[in-house]
Amino acid sequence: MDTQEVFRQEANRTRLIAFTTLLACGALLALSTNMAKVSNTLGFAQFPYLTWSLAGATLMLGLLSLAKRQPLPLKRSALIYYFVAAFLSVAGSNFIFFSAVSKVGVSFVAL
Repeated sequence: MDTQEVFRQEANRTRLIAFTTLLACGALLALSTNMAKVSNTLGFAQFPYLTWSLAGATLMLGLLSLAKRQPLPLKRSALIYYFVAAFLSVAGSNFIFFSAVSKVGVSFVAL
């Protein structure tokens, strides 16, 4: 097998992983938004639902970090980065989604 064939196979594998990850993230986002609508219909508030979903994600990532034996640095600057990045990337957007679902519906929020 020549070098170009090895690179081509690796590129195809990388594309497949990227595409699969994209589909999985989209499916989980859709599931999360629909579950927010269901929880709102059942009378649960959005903020506790968001808190428990983020706590579950944090626990899963922490366990994965421990399983890989790659602990996160716990310096002050790193902790500030973790909180800001978590709020801007996950918590803030999901809070807007969860709050909007009760007003405009899942379909519109998904757009």
